[in-house]
Amino acid sequence: MAESTEKTEFEKATDFQFKESDIERAHALVGRYTSSPAREHVTVANHDAMRNFARSYGDDNPLFCSEDYGTTTRWGARSRPR
Repeated sequence: MAESTEKTEFEKATDFQFKESDIERAHALVGRYTSSPAREHVTVANHDAMRNFARSYGDDNPLFCSEDYGTTTRWGARSRPR
């Protein structure tokens, strides 16, 4: 019974057809640049932000994923504060 309900809900949620007006509205936006009032998701490049960004595209380089790796390099840290 639950599987049938889930299937019905999924079909209902994904049953959508584009209308010509939707396509025309999208075409009108092509080439236009608008500013976004939304604040960036990440505003500080800390260890967590760099690790999560690197892992989001499959990069497991310890320079980005290990907090302590930078201390083993000739620079002694990942980056220097400015």
